[in-house]
Amino acid sequence: MKHLSTAGKNLPISSLGGILGILSVFVIVFFGRMNGVELTTVLKLCVLSIVLLFIALFYITYQKIKELPGFSVIFTLIYISSLLIIMFTKERPELTVWMSGGLLIAILFNMYLGFFVMFNFILITSLAGGLDIEYIVYLLILGTFMCLLSSFMKRITTLGYTAIIILSMQLILIFIINNFIMQNSLNITALYSLVSSLVSIGFSYWMYTIYIKKAKPVLVTQGDEPNLWKKESNDRNDSIFTESESNKLTADNIAAEISAENTQAYNMDEILDTEFPLLLRLKQHSIKVYKHSLLISEIAGMAAKAVGADENKAKAGGLYHEIGRIENKEYIEEGVKLVEEYHLPAFIVDIIRQHNIKYEKPKSPEAAIIMITISIIATKEYLEKQVKSNSGGKQSVNIPIEKIVDNVFQMRLTRGSLDESGLTLKQYNQLKEFFLHM
Repeated sequence: MKHLSTAGKNLPISSLGGILGILSVFVIVFFGRMNGVELTTVLKLCVLSIVLLFIALFYITYQKIKELPGFSVIFTLIYISSLLIIMFTKERPELTVWMSGGLLIAILFNMYLGFFVMFNFILITSLAGGLDIEYIVYLLILGTFMCLLSSFMKRITTLGYTAIIILSMQLILIFIINNFIMQNSLNITALYSLVSSLVSIGFSYWMYTIYIKKAKPVLVTQGDEPNLWKKESNDRNDSIFTESESNKLTADNIAAEISAENTQAYNMDEILDTEFPLLLRLKQHSIKVYKHSLLISEIAGMAAKAVGADENKAKAGGLYHEIGRIENKEYIEEGVKLVEEYHLPAFIVDIIRQHNIKYEKPKSPEAAIIMITISIIATKEYLEKQVKSNSGGKQSVNIPIEKIVDNVFQMRLTRGSLDESGLTLKQYNQLKEFFLHM
């Protein structure tokens, strides 16, 4: 099965805006004339719709969303399909299946982009169906709630709970609209509305799974590619580490890494969520390795923040650095396979390969931080275990962290473990200071 088209084949954003803008204006004018709405009101709605669309397109460009595989085609199809559904259901406003358009964009591409599109559809629907202000507010709340919970609709483990939350909230809104009268709230119209929301959620999840299968990231399967976040120091005298010419970034490397970052299946919040399916598998396999990974993630994240590195990347690398243990084989290569299978970002593949100096040297500050964190924690735990063992568990353990930190940093520096990490002298000293006082 062919993958979706890459960023280079996407429709220019100006053309995309022109096509969708003309369609929106046409639909608004059509409904306005059909419902006998004043021309001034129609023009106001046209301007408001164009403004919302303009904001959405600006956001698409600013966030580089347009570089996602097949974005222009999918976005256009979703937009046009939703407009058609609105036209066919204008007499039945309770059939809110058109909401799946905004929800699908939120799930596939970006939650905030989903907001802009959802609000535009609500604007057009309110004109098409001649809705009163109460029902418009109801749609705005429902649409906002759906987009806010869109990230939880990407996993089958949380999809059911999310649907229950949305339907429960929707029932409350229907009850309020009907002046808290139970007889008016529980009717066939309310049932249609609830079923429409359920269909929107189910359809969006189904389409998301199809998209993920076809839009497999390019660089996730190439863990040995240069890391986008590995930067040279602007002042070579400020760095105690050197980097070979073969490892320097080129414009093509950067473009490829940006593409990989934008086409990954999950955002950073999902990757760091302890309920993420891959982490749940690790927890089920070994609670000891799972807790170790959480500890390394927490400390590495704080260390990265202390030296100005990427905190979230360090935390994610810590969480997944031993994920290959699940397979009970060679954990580094198995870890790489699992990360590729779940379409996680390329930097996690890099960290899995680079946190163990016996395998590959760290090529980013985050990988170096995780390697040092593991060394310090492992040494400390080993010494504590030895003291307890020698004393029969009776002696209190108080291992001086200063000696451990000094030895680990000196060993890594002497062996050249940090030569390609991109850490500066300032960051090196800040990192050491962090571990001395953690």
